Amino acid sequence: EQYGRAVLERVPPNATLLVQGDINCHAIRYLQACEGVRPDVRYLDQVLMSFDWYQSQQAPYLERQGIRFPGTKLGGINPPPPMYS
Repeated sequence: EQYGRAVLERVPPNATLLVQGDINCHAIRYLQACEGVRPDVRYLDQVLMSFDWYQSQQAPYLERQGIRFPGTKLGGINPPPPMYS
């Protein structure tokens, strides 16, 4: 819990965090869902971003925020065609 609070206290309003690992994700998830800490902060689980279902779930948020990732498996929404073939 202390780790999650330390992270959430230091990010700017409406921040998007890229997190990886159960401790990081669960600490933030617990604080937001159970204690109402920093509901304005959005976190994206880098491991889950390799799954199509998670990408589809997060796509509307990413597009609204203008967030784009390179490639097709780390949250790439409508990635550009490859430069080399």
